[in-house]
Amino acid sequence: MLLVNLLIGIKAQLHLATNAKYVLITTLAKDENITIILGVNKQDYNPKMYHIISLGSCTTNVVVPMFKVLHESFNIVTGFITIVHAVH
Repeated sequence: MLLVNLLIGIKAQLHLATNAKYVLITTLAKDENITIILGVNKQDYNPKMYHIISLGSCTTNVVVPMFKVLHESFNIVTGFITIVHAVH
């Protein structure tokens, strides 16, 4: 069973306690077993080890793959990015 939800921390543990096999957190989290960014580190996922998986934030999913390509091409040591979000 795969459970997709916007859960953070202890709430994710509660789902595992009620027999969910995996919890996908669709934002950055503090208590995840692993954060997976598709195209960057999905090969690091081990279903026997990781049951609480964060998929990162929308910003992370846009920026990290781009930085991966830049780093592999130019061996970037440090950098920064400015993110601007709309105010509602």
